[in-house]
Amino acid sequence: MKLVRNLIILASLFLVGCSGIKMISPGMEDLYTDKFKNDIELIKKDFASGRKEVALKKLSAMDEKTLLPSERAMKRNLAGVILFSQGEYEKSIFEFNLALASSNSDVRLTSKIYLNLASSYFKLSDIEKAYSSIRKSEFSFLEGKEFQNYHLLRLALAKELAKSDVALESLIYLFKDKPDAMSLKAESNFNDLVSMYFSMGESERLRLIQQFANDQVFTAGYLAYLDAQNMIAMGRMSDSDDLISWINDAFEDNQNLLNLVATLKTEFKDVSAINTGVVGVILPLSGKKGEFGKRALKGIDFAIRRLNKQFKANGVDLNVKLVVKDSEGSSVLGAERVKNLIEKDKVSVVIGGLYTDEAVSQFLESKKYRTLFISLSQVHVEKVLKDHLLIEVPGSIESQISLLFSDKFLDFFGRKAGIVYPNDEKGRSYLDEFWKLAEMKNVKVNTVSSYDKTKNDHTDTISKVLGLKFKRERQEELELLREVHKLEGKTSIRRIQTLKPEINFDWIFIPSIPSEAQQIIPTFSYFDAFNLPIVGPPSWRSRSLLKQSRKYGKLYFLASKIPSLSSSFANDYKESYGTNPKLVEMMGIDAVTLIGKVFSLGKYSERSELDKALATEQFLDGVSGSWIKDSGLWLKTMQIMTLYRGRISKLDMTIKREIEEKAEFSEDEVTEEAKENEDL
Repeated sequence: MKLVRNLIILASLFLVGCSGIKMISPGMEDLYTDKFKNDIELIKKDFASGRKEVALKKLSAMDEKTLLPSERAMKRNLAGVILFSQGEYEKSIFEFNLALASSNSDVRLTSKIYLNLASSYFKLSDIEKAYSSIRKSEFSFLEGKEFQNYHLLRLALAKELAKSDVALESLIYLFKDKPDAMSLKAESNFNDLVSMYFSMGESERLRLIQQFANDQVFTAGYLAYLDAQNMIAMGRMSDSDDLISWINDAFEDNQNLLNLVATLKTEFKDVSAINTGVVGVILPLSGKKGEFGKRALKGIDFAIRRLNKQFKANGVDLNVKLVVKDSEGSSVLGAERVKNLIEKDKVSVVIGGLYTDEAVSQFLESKKYRTLFISLSQVHVEKVLKDHLLIEVPGSIESQISLLFSDKFLDFFGRKAGIVYPNDEKGRSYLDEFWKLAEMKNVKVNTVSSYDKTKNDHTDTISKVLGLKFKRERQEELELLREVHKLEGKTSIRRIQTLKPEINFDWIFIPSIPSEAQQIIPTFSYFDAFNLPIVGPPSWRSRSLLKQSRKYGKLYFLASKIPSLSSSFANDYKESYGTNPKLVEMMGIDAVTLIGKVFSLGKYSERSELDKALATEQFLDGVSGSWIKDSGLWLKTMQIMTLYRGRISKLDMTIKREIEEKAEFSEDEVTEEAKENEDL
């Protein structure tokens, strides 16, 4: 899921500034004298004009002994707002707490103060206290921007604390004014909404939707509509009838939703039938992404023609055909065209998801119809949404973390781990899976830290990882070292820091993109932490990291198997196109190879038949690796590579030696493949 965190953090910058400086709430006028109202309005004007110190002095000059309780609360709240705007978060918390001591009479003001208090704690990264504060704010008393800011902050906090039901509720409130499906799907966070919804149990989902029925919120009703879609696709006709009936009753005044539901059964009447040999392809064939989309299609087309030759030679009565659609680089259009591929063309399999932002919407649309989706990139959704009808060609997050916690890896690297992850949805997906497997494998996770993708300087993050941020706990050691350094006198060598880094992990995983890795990795050396076993994701097979690797020491990264260019399919491709297949073409070839394995399981006329066949299958073999079923998910077998002094080698963890990758690819070809990986 693409997280809304950046948007939320931006909003939080002005949360408090917009809460508490408005006119006195309607119905609460009697709690304030005319003189106080006049005085406070003048102070608000000073604040709004940028005269913050003047406003604070005027507030300080007010004699609280002459003020009513609610007036004292408003005075303190406004002081907190001004201090917050100056970045004085601890002082603003002090003022907000004093305000709460006398705000009981004005429930609307109290709600604003709790929102302001939560915002202050959030700015200090005290997530627990921020969440505790926002829970005490009655958002029904907030309006307009304050209402929006409340739910933006509540969503951020709930995501941090893994409270998916609370996060989903706030996301629905943020979308409560969307009148129809088109405007709802146009929201950048629509995929988050759907993913969070379906990560909950059925009964939990219905209870959540019921609370929005009285207000006829289209967004809530639309989620119930998607539930009914799923039930029909899974053959649960009786359950879908009950849910549709409930939607019609509960949302009787929402005509847009009723019109949508009325066509539901008509839309799904023929989706159970499939053409086994028809494969749907959804790629960005136009626009900025068009170049890569066309190259992926070239690989797919080549592999289909080769597959049909193999079927014919082996006496298999099946001629595979492609139905190709252009996503135009749009998540919304891509999902709509996946729907058409399944409903109108009756495809048995969909290949798509060349880019992660499109992969989620295309997968979720395929999932509605219980159709196998082979994604050319990772699909960043909650793990509970994945099943045997999703194969991620590059290797899923679950596949990567599975290798990190394999016995072979742990015996080689050690059982004390650390992780530094990006503060986005992808990063949190890595972290969640990392924690789960660490607990299962009894691995001690000693270091967990996130970094801000919008920043270029990560010294703060890495100083925490190395135990240099918490100088209070190491005060005695710090003072001793300072004295030693004084005695040493001046030196021509610049000391980076006084304290030595504390390394409490055997290895550390950093699931960053190459450009972020180039900012993070040197920071370890900056703090005198050298030769650490740092492991990265497959994207570290990059030209930029390859060039800089002489500066970094030995790095490790997870990777798929690179097929030999002397293989028969590579020779056939070169004969057809006069060049070797590169990364993008290879992913398309890999996807079709998997389809060939799936079609070899049998010939099916019903979608449910193929579903059951895949549910019982345990192994699929592709070009870049094998996929093994584990707890209902397809996990790709991957390998550990080293990146050292401009060379990429395969690490043999059984005998602790490295095998240079040029045995399969020449150095030029490795560099070219790394460039492809980075460009894509």
